[in-house]
Amino acid sequence: MLGAASFLPHAQATAFDTCPSKAYLFQANPVQVYGVNLVTGQTQLLQSDTGLNANINGVGFDFDGRYIYGYDTTNKQIVRLGQNFQAEVINTSNLPTDHTFYVGDVFNSHYYLYRKGKGCSRLI
Repeated sequence: MLGAASFLPHAQATAFDTCPSKAYLFQANPVQVYGVNLVTGQTQLLQSDTGLNANINGVGFDFDGRYIYGYDTTNKQIVRLGQNFQAEVINTSNLPTDHTFYVGDVFNSHYYLYRKGKGCSRLI
């Protein structure tokens, strides 16, 4: 279980207006964000610079707050992204630093991370 999180962004990102209808692909290091058409498989680059020189995995959408949350595997920290796909670091206590996470999702306003052999952790 992870400790409490507080938001300490450099610049407040704007939340999505609604739940995005596109699928997103976070790929490369530094990460680039692509929109994916699930019917055709075509991709479109949406953001080539999230403001982090890092990779982001384990992304999930928070329906209540309307942000995307993800795990920065390079710096081992939680980030959130708004509609401009700029990453804001979330100050989190008790986040494990001996391993990274590659699976994540948001449910009931909680961000969950999973790593095989390490179990599931919840960001409160």
